[in-house]
Amino acid sequence: MRLPVEGGGPMGGNEKRDSVIAKDDQGNIQPLTGEVQQQLAGLRKDLTTTISNLGREISEIPNEALMDVPTEEEEDAEREEGSGASARNAFSSYQRSMKSLQQNIAAMERRHYRHSYARSVRQSHVGNLPDELSKGRIIKEENVPIDPGVSGRGDYQLIADPDDVIVDMGEASTQRKRRWNQLPRLQRVVFFMLAVAALVALIYVVASHADPSAPLAVPQENILTAPPPADNHPEVIENEVIVEEDVKKEGADQIIPPPGPPRKRSERQEAVVGAMKHAWKGYKTYAWGHDHLKPLSRSSNDWFRLGLTLVDALDTLWIMDLKDEFNEAREWVATQLNFNINQDVNLFESTIRILGGLLSTYHLTNDQLFLDKAVDIGDRLVAGFNSGSGVPFADVNLYSRKASNPKWGPDSSTSEVTTIQLEFRDLSRVTGNPIYEEKVNLVSEHIHKLPKTEGLVPIFINAQTGQWRAHSTITLGARGDTYYEYLLKQWIQTGRTRDFLRDDFNESVTGMEHLLARRTEPSNLLFFGELHGSKNFVNKMDELTCYLPGTLALGVHYGMPKHHMKIAEDLMYTCTLTWLRQPTNLAPEITYYNTQPTSTNEDFFVKSNDAHYLLRPETVESLWYMYHLTGNKTYQDWGWQMFQGIENYCKVENGYTSIGNVRSTIDTKPKDKMESFFLGETLKYLYLLFMEDQSAFSVDKWVFNSEAHPLPIYTH
Repeated sequence: MRLPVEGGGPMGGNEKRDSVIAKDDQGNIQPLTGEVQQQLAGLRKDLTTTISNLGREISEIPNEALMDVPTEEEEDAEREEGSGASARNAFSSYQRSMKSLQQNIAAMERRHYRHSYARSVRQSHVGNLPDELSKGRIIKEENVPIDPGVSGRGDYQLIADPDDVIVDMGEASTQRKRRWNQLPRLQRVVFFMLAVAALVALIYVVASHADPSAPLAVPQENILTAPPPADNHPEVIENEVIVEEDVKKEGADQIIPPPGPPRKRSERQEAVVGAMKHAWKGYKTYAWGHDHLKPLSRSSNDWFRLGLTLVDALDTLWIMDLKDEFNEAREWVATQLNFNINQDVNLFESTIRILGGLLSTYHLTNDQLFLDKAVDIGDRLVAGFNSGSGVPFADVNLYSRKASNPKWGPDSSTSEVTTIQLEFRDLSRVTGNPIYEEKVNLVSEHIHKLPKTEGLVPIFINAQTGQWRAHSTITLGARGDTYYEYLLKQWIQTGRTRDFLRDDFNESVTGMEHLLARRTEPSNLLFFGELHGSKNFVNKMDELTCYLPGTLALGVHYGMPKHHMKIAEDLMYTCTLTWLRQPTNLAPEITYYNTQPTSTNEDFFVKSNDAHYLLRPETVESLWYMYHLTGNKTYQDWGWQMFQGIENYCKVENGYTSIGNVRSTIDTKPKDKMESFFLGETLKYLYLLFMEDQSAFSVDKWVFNSEAHPLPIYTH
């Protein structure tokens, strides 16, 4: 049925239809004529008859037609066939009932649409027309379907008042509820489970399309261009990162909470974790509780009888999230680590490895056990400062708490007495006991006042007199190296408030450039030699010196002169070549450099007695600093090549071993010793180097001691 068109035009034509209500020329509704009233009376009668018939048709629809209820014979057959047949018949019954129900509902909708529409038309022509129109709506639409299943064009559609619905909604609701209860239980369960499944699917779809918050990108400033090939060196960086003086500081305690568990590891990190597990397994099997593993002979070595490898590795295990290994190590510390033994220990080595390792682990875990152990050994080691000058002796007996000079000579090493300050200061800060910090501050202030050679210091000092040994060597390698490192790191640790430390550091770098820096032939590589007898230059550089690029880059990050970064880049390149130009990709302990043209046309060479690699970390340490501060992934690639050298030539069945000859891939001369710093430093720095997110151990929050144990930065 279509709406009547004013003027009696044909239905389905394109004539303009302005209204379904007759109006006069002024737009007023015209009164209905008697003829029209008679027609409407006929329509009422027809409509009443139709409604009555529709009601009877609805009431006569059998429940079986709507719900497809099985007959008694079918129920008997189902019981005979058993539970499996019942389930199949129930599901088939469910399909038939759904199809029948859909067909009957569609038929009812078509009948209801026609009758409700007829009643709407009737109401639009009787009574108070404005009132009747107010009960419905006349809307104008284009291309509106006029009848279910029929499409056509219509400008107007009459929407009937909800009161005109023929079927009583309350009675219909009762019928639906009754018919639902008549359904077999299995069908109702099926309907319910389908509804639940649909709800779960909807929730899943909504959740899967949610836009997760993207992680904050770590700003990476001062990005280097890729370092050049072997016959060149990196260009100068013009815009180094400089930490502003108004950087927010948190307070007297550590400035950040301990880092949480690591995020997803990179593939390279996973390889390093595998190396750590392999080393730990060998140590646990053959050297548990001892200082060092001897992997080839499947035995152990003791130096201090303090479980050096275990304590040195504690924070590495934690950082790598190796919780099982960490927990078994903690158990040993709690039950077996005993400092009350009659044993002479080196003050420096015990401080950076044991005291530093315990303090670092305490800061990472907040576990009081590690602080208690740190206080125990700190109280014993502090006896080393009982000298005539306050400069500590080299050795301390843990039981008697008496200090002494080393067995090999009358003096202490300069690097040793000046590389214990970070640890003892931190011990004072976390315990509130100032005695430890007072002792090491006295040493730093005393060294500051001593005469120097353009900021450079000799490698020996007498503990009783507090004076340098005359004519002793000046070097950035063994026995001198970490003095310069700790000048900068103490200044950072104390919130950049003790300026004499910064000034001494800058003066020493100037002295390095003037007195120790040289370039090789033919490739113009930078290296730092030594002054023997305080004046004779020797063109040798230790692997230990390769800590310096990282320290210089750290200084530039904290506002040191910008050209220090150029030195760092050039020296980093040289140190890398001492590894990667060897067939094993491993560095010798000492390298000699050619400053004049030679027939071999080589920049450096290695003597047989210096060709050993002791699993040292210094070059890898600097690679981490350079990557951490610049974001240049070339430093990661260099480190990966070095790690491959370790895996190929130092890895053995029960751990890792030092080797005696880096110049041969066939005759490496394994030395049967795995140093504690391999787990405490080398593998830790490799793991950090390959970490894509460098924010967890930012150098703005942590200062690493000489044994790679992170300690918090303070504000004073």
